Order: sequence, then structure tokens, then C-alpha cells
Amino acid sequence: MIGAGSMPFEAIRALVNKLPVMITPKWVREQLQPIWSGDLKSYLIEAATLDFAESATFEIGGSEVISYRDLLHIYAKERGLRRWMINVPVVTPYLSSHWLRIFTPAHYKIGRQIVESATPRSIVRDFSAKEVFSVKPIGAKEAVTRALQTEQEDLAFLDSVPHQHSKLRNSRWIDGTRFIEKRTHIVNSDHETASIGIKKIGGQYGWYWATWMWRLRGAMDRVVGGVGYRNTRPAGDLKTGSQMDFWKVVRVSNSRLTLAAEMKLPGEAFFDLKVERIDPESTCPVKLIHTVSFDPKGLLGFIYWYGLFPIHKLVFDRMAQALASRIEIEPHGR
Repeated sequence: MIGAGSMPFEAIRALVNKLPVMITPKWVREQLQPIWSGDLKSYLIEAATLDFAESATFEIGGSEVISYRDLLHIYAKERGLRRWMINVPVVTPYLSSHWLRIFTPAHYKIGRQIVESATPRSIVRDFSAKEVFSVKPIGAKEAVTRALQTEQEDLAFLDSVPHQHSKLRNSRWIDGTRFIEKRTHIVNSDHETASIGIKKIGGQYGWYWATWMWRLRGAMDRVVGGVGYRNTRPAGDLKTGSQMDFWKVVRVSNSRLTLAAEMKLPGEAFFDLKVERIDPESTCPVKLIHTVSFDPKGLLGFIYWYGLFPIHKLVFDRMAQALASRIEIEPHGR
């Protein structure tokens, strides 16, 4: 299945992003028929409405037969990356599973299942689904494009907290290849005031801690042809598409603000602020949740993230603390 969260797709994403050169064993060249998650959903919804006197089994897949190797190339092209693949005669499923475990988020057992599922030709042989379902599945290239677009639009990764991190005030983890950091502060303020406070950011409000560092980063971006630090934000309420400094508003609601970086980066960065009630019966205090995510593009993206990690940690730690303190001193109800 091609879609965010599908382990074979996440494995492909990780391999392409991390490895400029790949050794491709025989199983990577076996034929398969990947299906877009949206088409799979359509099949399942339509299946629930079918009326059969007895059980029936249908084989489904995308509109074209390709290989894992082709899929690696398709994903690389979609991300604007050049990747070289060296064919080798054979690598055992055991070794391939460990290879996937090292370079992708797949556990050894899941990696083994990915390899073993690709060893036989994983293609549709029974075409009866075409006669029963109205779904017209798309091809692999369009499926990858839509999967990445959907992921960018719904921003679900900003809320998908692993269970082991769900009760931690501050945590960081990797979702596929995406780095995510979440900071939570209990703010002695009512929900309305805090919700207004998270939108008083950027432009004339600054970034609450070391704004000069943000300006310096903008100057560096300008040197390499980026938008730079525009030192502005729209008058009045923020709207989707509004620009502030080197960010763009991609989501805004009563208690949430999500920004996407417009600066030149070897990847995609998002910055999210959210206010949540602690007690449904009370509006005070509230939780201020500060989330940063970065999806590296190629090896340079990983070098960028790890190289600047100490600076990013310092800046975002202090910024979240300062924003929480600023909201607390605001008169309630404003």
C-alpha cells in the first residue's frame, strides 16, 4: 500500500532519503502491483455495501505492475533526488531484513515480512474485482504524488504521538523519516486568552527568545536565494496562506496555529502551536503544546538536522517557555 504509515512505503521513503547509492538484491526487482491507500479505502467502503449470499475473495491492486526498484526511482524523482542502484544476484531474506532494520523504521520481523511478500510475484491474477467494484485504481507515480500531498495537507503526523511518549511533557521521536519534537507547558491562563496568545507571534511580536538568531537565519537564507526574514505579518487575523517572516500559515483555528517553513531547507519543516483544556469543566489552566517537525530530503537533510540539533533545542526550549510565561501575564479574556 502506498500511503503514510504503510511500513513498505515508509521503508522506501527511508531508503531513498538516506542512501544515495543502494545495493538492490533480486527481490527488489520482483514484480508487484502497489495500490494507493485512497483506492484501498474506496474498495473497503464499497465492499461494505455489497450483498453476497456467501463469502467472496477479491484480489486488488493498482493500475500497473512495477517492481520495488521502480518504486524507489519513482519516490526519488518525486522528491527531486538522484539515486544510484547496483544490482546484485542474490541476498538472502535474512540479510535483507537486517539491512532494512538498519536503514528504515521497520523492525526485523516486519522487514522479513516485506522481503518475503516481495519474493513471489505480488500481482493480481484474478480480475473479478473489476466486474464487481466501480473503483478505478491509479498508477504508482500518481499514488506516490497523492500520498505525499495528502500527508502535507492533513498534517496528521503532528498529532500522532507514540504511546511511550503520550504522557511526557517533552519528547522527541522519529515518525518514518520525519523528526518530531513536542514540548508541553501547563499555563495558568484561560483557554480564550491562551488561544489568542499563540497567534501573537512573528512580525512585530518577534519570537519571544533570541529573535536576533531568527533574523540571522533569515539573512543566511537570503544569501542562498531564499525569502529571508521578511519582518512582517498581515494586519488583523491570520488566515491560511498568510506569510510571516520566513513562515507560511497552513492551518489556523480558534486554538491552533500551524506554520510551514518557506526558507531554503534540505527538507520540509513545520511549526505548530496548540492550546488544549486540561479539564473539560474548566477553562483554566490549559496546556500549551509546541511541536516542531522536520522531514529531511536526502542525506543532506539528516546532516542539517543533526548538525543544528543543539541550537534548535536551545531556541525552541526557551521560546516555548517564554511564550508560556507571556500568555500567563496577559489579562484573562483578552
